This record gives sequence, structure tokens and C-alpha cells, in this order.
Amino acid sequence: MPRNNSNPIDSYIGNRVRQRRSELSISQGELADELGLTVKEVELIEQGKTRLTAAQLNGLKAILSVDSPIYFFQDAPFHRQSED
Repeated sequence: MPRNNSNPIDSYIGNRVRQRRSELSISQGELADELGLTVKEVELIEQGKTRLTAAQLNGLKAILSVDSPIYFFQDAPFHRQSED
């Protein structure tokens, strides 16, 4: 489900997806077909406006030829959130 504000981690992961997809010359349409999503959903993921599921991350691992879903988190700007 789309959100109004992007989380920095979601934006980072979306950028990693877009970068790797571009490196492999895979279109958003091709990626959408492989993941069973619409092009709009892929756009929202790449913009960090929609969060990927674990199953989608695992699918991206295979489609984008990376060793592990952890690839998408490498050097991500993790910040500890305060507890209420």
C-alpha cells in the first residue's frame, strides 16, 4: 500500500533496486512481470513509497542476479528509533 512519506530505508532499497535493474538493462515492465506486479507498483517501490515484502525481496534476488536479499540493504542508513 502506498504511503505519503518515504522511509529513508525504503527509499534506499528502492534506489538499489532501480540501480541494479538499470545495470542489467531490465525495464520496469519486465521486472513487474517477473514479480507479478504492475509497472506502477514497481515505480512506487523504486521511489520508496511502497515497502517490499520478504517474498518480493527474495524474488528480486533471483531476477536481479544478486547473491542475497541483503544486497539491497548494503550500506543502508539505519537509524535507531526511540522507544515510547
